[in-house]
Amino acid sequence: MSPEVITTQQRWPDSICIGTPGKGGEIKIYFNSGDLTEAKQRADNAIAVRQHLLNRFTQDGQRV
Repeated sequence: MSPEVITTQQRWPDSICIGTPGKGGEIKIYFNSGDLTEAKQRADNAIAVRQHLLNRFTQDGQRV
């Protein structure tokens, strides 16, 4: 019987961190730098989610 070969692959091996936690928040985006289109989409999505949360906190009367 041959030994079983197990390989591990990271789907998003690269990351970038933008912002400061104490000054409005930090966004960390994981992406694959080999796929520029997907990387841009992941960044756009993260920024949209951050903006959505900031809007929600403002609507609920919470301090951001």
